[in-house]
Amino acid sequence: MSIESKLAALSEESEPRRHDPLPENAVGESRGDQPKIVSVRLSAAQYASLVEGASERNLPVSTLARALILDGLEGRPGDLQQVLRDTIRPEFLKAS
Repeated sequence: MSIESKLAALSEESEPRRHDPLPENAVGESRGDQPKIVSVRLSAAQYASLVEGASERNLPVSTLARALILDGLEGRPGDLQQVLRDTIRPEFLKAS
């Protein structure tokens, strides 16, 4: 039996039971350190630049954004304040 037919058989078997209640002895299990989701605001021009960069690299936009964030955190920690100064609107910087 091929893997595709095994998967199809398992799917047919499990689909009718998918809303059945869990057994009484079922216990939740932590999968360790779960990734966190971050929402970031970009101007239309910044977003267009990100989309263009992702397209040039044949990557999803979120993958490029994540890579750029990680590069900034891991590769150039001393530049973080300058990056913030360059990206945060001046009126917000004056308020702090």
